[in-house]
Amino acid sequence: MIEWGTDIGPFRLMDLIGLQTVYNIENSYYAASKDERDKPPQKLKDLIDAGHLGMKTGSGFYDGYDTEAGNILK
Repeated sequence: MIEWGTDIGPFRLMDLIGLQTVYNIENSYYAASKDERDKPPQKLKDLIDAGHLGMKTGSGFYDGYDTEAGNILK
């Protein structure tokens, strides 16, 4: 947050983008590099498998999203 000068951090940003989208992007990096460091973390896959996709489902790494309005609730 300090680095980017924003009021949200990387995990909230991933929730806003959508965890499936983030997972697909990470998988494309991994497929291209074959480097284990580029493999998406299991926690991300676990959240997706549990139906926690970020803002669009109301929860991801964080909870409390207004899925109707597309807002972050604090």
